[in-house]
Amino acid sequence: IHLLIHCFKQDVNDPDRPGFSENDLEYYFRRYFKKPFSLKNYNLEKASDLQNLIKDSFKISEKTGFLEAVMDVDTPIEQFVKLTEEHRRERQRRLDAGDESAELKFPKTALGGGGGKTLTPGQGHKRSHHKQFRGVRPHIARPMRPALGASTHSSNNRSNNNTNSSGGNRVASRPR
Repeated sequence: IHLLIHCFKQDVNDPDRPGFSENDLEYYFRRYFKKPFSLKNYNLEKASDLQNLIKDSFKISEKTGFLEAVMDVDTPIEQFVKLTEEHRRERQRRLDAGDESAELKFPKTALGGGGGKTLTPGQGHKRSHHKQFRGVRPHIARPMRPALGASTHSSNNRSNNNTNSSGGNRVASRPR
């Protein structure tokens, strides 16, 4: 989301429109990253709820209602890794103290657990296009044959080709 906000700001390049509203988050995420984004995958209802989870990445402006990046565009990725680890440790500390509200709860559909057919081991997918390849042998590399008209004794060719009628040396050409 950090990159999305900075990319949008750079692409629009308009001081009157420094960002986009939280209602447009899913649209611009799909537009920029070519992947769907849904707050429901994080068990959230609003972007402000997401902002509470990753408060170091973006904030929602009270004045304009636009999403704004908290960190600079050139923030190294290591900084995000450190912040993620700090938040994970804080949640774990709170869970160990008995605070169950610190637990992240994701719906099963977000993890790929719902809606699809479950395959048993060894079942695999049936592919109908394999029928067209029945009886076709795979390509087998064969040794190269000498070019037509070329002698099989390459030493004779080289000795004849290295000198010309004027007695000077010339570069031997490779048989084709």
